[in-house]
Amino acid sequence: MDYLQKNNRRSCIVYGSKGRIEADLKNLTINVIKNDSKIKEYSWKGFERNNQFINQLKHFLKVIYNKENSMVDLDEGLVSLKIALAAKSSLKSGKVIKVKY
Repeated sequence: MDYLQKNNRRSCIVYGSKGRIEADLKNLTINVIKNDSKIKEYSWKGFERNNQFINQLKHFLKVIYNKENSMVDLDEGLVSLKIALAAKSSLKSGKVIKVKY
């Protein structure tokens, strides 16, 4: 992420053995690239980023008032927490931390 330059960027590149995936989070595009040729592009033009937070809050309130079931159950939440804590521990120790489900 680059918020300091005049033309800020928010992007991510994932490299694999058969190519790479380039995500442009500012322009809402994902490109799949193989042998330096774009083979697939995904785009979310017109997506209002703030809506995801509003929808998340609405869902949370519906769960609190028993109008909806949570999209994530307790077991999934615990797995997410274990992964996050393992990542934190791995960063601190510099070692691979295995996560037990």
